[in-house]
Amino acid sequence: STWNAAGTTWESRDCTKFAREVLKQVFSSKACSVTTGGMEESRESLTAAASKDNDMESMLGNLVTMLSKVDMCVVDVEDIDGSATRVQKSSGIAHIFEWNFKVNWKATINPIGDIDGGSSSSGLVSATGWLKVKECSDHSPDFETSWGYSNKSKPSEDLQARAIQGAIQKL
Repeated sequence: STWNAAGTTWESRDCTKFAREVLKQVFSSKACSVTTGGMEESRESLTAAASKDNDMESMLGNLVTMLSKVDMCVVDVEDIDGSATRVQKSSGIAHIFEWNFKVNWKATINPIGDIDGGSSSSGLVSATGWLKVKECSDHSPDFETSWGYSNKSKPSEDLQARAIQGAIQKL
């Protein structure tokens, strides 16, 4: 502020309202989407899996999961709770925040990945769900997450559900 032009006095400003809007914008942007699986990604994973001592059934299950291409994106963010503060002190400016929020996601699974060059849309499976984030803060990179499916949209096949779980971890 004008009375603290030298920045030598502790001064804080509540930025919660602004930060909530930024969170909404970030989670609704293209940056909050992920594509996993498919042929290209599976080549690397298959080479790594083959070098480990796995039984054949486990390796085949992993291969099917890796080949399943998942396109996932955040649809919206809700239940935003927390605060954000901008602090000016003698050592400079710091941003202090702590958030809890929930994002809703949608996913499309192509069980055969892009083996057919992506030309087929038959067999596509859709799913929707949520991801809750608790205690996301400026002072710790560790925060608690939980996730689930909405409206009974969990894929009926376990391998497809595993592919979704892999995409959630990257989201």
